[in-house]
Amino acid sequence: CAEYFIKVAKFLDDELESFYKMKRYYNVKNRNDLIGHLVVGLAPHTSAGIIGRIIGFSPARSIYAHPYWHAAKRRNCFPGNTEILVSIGGKIRKVTLKELYEVFFDNESFEKMVYIKKTQIHDIKVYSYDKKTGDIITTDINDVIKTPAPKNLITFNLKTGRSFKTTLDHPVIVYSDGEIIEKRAIDVSKKDKFMLANYNFDVLDIELIDLINEFHKKQFRHIWNDLMIRGIRDFVKDLIEKLGLKSTAEKLKINKKTLSNYYIKRDSIPFSILLKLLKIHNLSLKEIPNCTLGFKRDHTTVKRYISVDSSLMKIFGYYLAEGFYRRIPDGYQVDLAVSEINLRNDMMQSIKESFGNGFSPYVNSSRITISNRIIYHLFKDILQFENKARLKHVPSFLLKLPKNKISYLLSAYFSGDGGLDISHNTVNCSSSSLKLIQGIDLLLLRFGIFGGISKYSKDKKLEYKLRIRGVNVYKYKEHIDFTSLRKANILENIVKIKKTREEETYQNHRLLSIRNIEISSTDEEFVYSLDADKYHTIIVNDNIITHQCDGDEDAVMLLLDPLLNFSRNYLPSKIGGRMDATLVISTLLDPNEIDSEAHNVDTLYKYPLEFYEATERYASPNEIEKIMDIVKNRLGTEKQYENIGYNLPTEDINSGPKTTAYKLHESMDEKIEAQLHLARIIKAVDPKNVAIKILSTHFNPDILGNLRKFSIQTFRCVKCNTKYRRPPISNSGKCPKCGNNIILTVNRGGITKYIPRAIKLCEDFKLDDYTHQ
Repeated sequence: CAEYFIKVAKFLDDELESFYKMKRYYNVKNRNDLIGHLVVGLAPHTSAGIIGRIIGFSPARSIYAHPYWHAAKRRNCFPGNTEILVSIGGKIRKVTLKELYEVFFDNESFEKMVYIKKTQIHDIKVYSYDKKTGDIITTDINDVIKTPAPKNLITFNLKTGRSFKTTLDHPVIVYSDGEIIEKRAIDVSKKDKFMLANYNFDVLDIELIDLINEFHKKQFRHIWNDLMIRGIRDFVKDLIEKLGLKSTAEKLKINKKTLSNYYIKRDSIPFSILLKLLKIHNLSLKEIPNCTLGFKRDHTTVKRYISVDSSLMKIFGYYLAEGFYRRIPDGYQVDLAVSEINLRNDMMQSIKESFGNGFSPYVNSSRITISNRIIYHLFKDILQFENKARLKHVPSFLLKLPKNKISYLLSAYFSGDGGLDISHNTVNCSSSSLKLIQGIDLLLLRFGIFGGISKYSKDKKLEYKLRIRGVNVYKYKEHIDFTSLRKANILENIVKIKKTREEETYQNHRLLSIRNIEISSTDEEFVYSLDADKYHTIIVNDNIITHQCDGDEDAVMLLLDPLLNFSRNYLPSKIGGRMDATLVISTLLDPNEIDSEAHNVDTLYKYPLEFYEATERYASPNEIEKIMDIVKNRLGTEKQYENIGYNLPTEDINSGPKTTAYKLHESMDEKIEAQLHLARIIKAVDPKNVAIKILSTHFNPDILGNLRKFSIQTFRCVKCNTKYRRPPISNSGKCPKCGNNIILTVNRGGITKYIPRAIKLCEDFKLDDYTHQ
């Protein structure tokens, strides 16, 4: 560090003298000349530095400073209930940051004054904003952290009813003076604007729902005896006659007459028996011809293949608006509320086209009731629609369907549970479920339709409203419209007379003005963060684009460096890179404003007996706060700065670690052997788990990453170095340009280098077959 500072000081002096024609400032000859000079301390991706002063140097690999100074370089995070948009196994979901940390990541460790998890339990990626293209795309999550919450948080309440909360020094993305820039949250003004995302998800279409495949899943095993497959008499007869009725009945362990009745009298066979027949003849579910499904003692049926088309999407929309399912003593029902004649006719037509003619719904002036167990299970268990109004949401499988299908769902939903406010010329919908309103909002954003979300009280219960206004009404008319003829006619008249103006956008994302900014104290114990790979941005709460919060090692720089060499023209174009620049330098360190982790530092030179007794019973820290005389109790007094004790004295602060074993061991084998040696001799450590961790966090990602590079590599000519996406077919595989040999650009050895060592680990520690494979 000292040698580096000497080089920087000499460079700065040369810069002053040669470029600015000023006197040299540092005039450094050795490291002692640096003592007393001011520096800036900076944690990554915070953009906010704190002034410090060099008082000496140490060979220890650390920065010795007052706890307040370290806490002033705080990590900036979100409260745990902040929602982010993620992809789990390819499905879109919203999860809270606390849920992300506690449920989706594992192997917690304590590093750099924060709790951190780096091991994913599920295949999860986060949606991120690419500043260059403006696209919202998925990226990997490198890690998730948890850190003690600060005293205060800042809330941004935006137009359209959206908001989010973060720490005061957190970097946020705002639109200001015609460009997207980063600011500390505390520095954002009401003139700045945030971005509301316009989504262009990768389409994941579903053309058919095969009920045979769905009911074959283990969750339905308990109903296989009662589930009847109908309309395949000839198929069943042929299978039985291949082995003979008697032999087949013996293999199935059922009566011959019972077996023959399935294809002679009934043309209906239990799913459990059919599966056994298929197994006897080594056939798959695909071999089953087109059929219908029903249940014992129920003559209603549903066709096997349900097309995910306009008819089914409208049924989904009507169900989300005013539908429910229920189990009653004598049956299973799915109910759709409807009062308009044309909507009732549309529902009936859609039901017939989607499910077939195997049942007749009950219809009256206010509702349609489908009494069919297959459809009950379809909505409840297969598609996982919610039943109660306050729990409804848009199932994740719908979110990535093509927009032409989504439009039918939205058209039906707004016809059933939405409407028009003629006095304000707006399209509205309301629900007691915030999750449902958020899901509808997400679908609308795929069309670039930017709505507003509000809440109000109805019968002493919270209701949520989504309102589409302005130019978005025209977009709604163009892309969605209503299935209700009455509402469609009203909308037609509105767009004819409505005057509107274009809304402000940037890269197709809506710019939202700030209604107000609030700073308030928090009762949160922790705040949370994640590191989004590549773009370092996330989508929070109701689809607001902002910056993530992350951090690695601390940084210290001579004060004159950021003062003399700072320019916006020097800042990297990528958001993540810009957050490492000292955009702000704090000169005053106020103990009241630093992270609360420093407030929890005790000031005692000796711990009382009560402390050790409390540790034996795993007491809450709050119980012993008073007897420990923590910093928090001194805030606002003269003692907040002075006489902060320590109970573990040291003869020499230079006795800290000067290097690491990782640096001393040159080869990877040496590093691993040293780590495993420690694991074997430390009783508290399970060496088998250490071996598994080495594989899962180091070897496997490296092998898989290099294998992927190998599979998508280019090829190049050994002479002219021309690169090709695939080996040339012409010219006998030679370079078409110069005729020389074509070789790989990714070496096989790069993939296989860790495989022998990984296999040896599996064998030495007798790891399970799954890990070995």
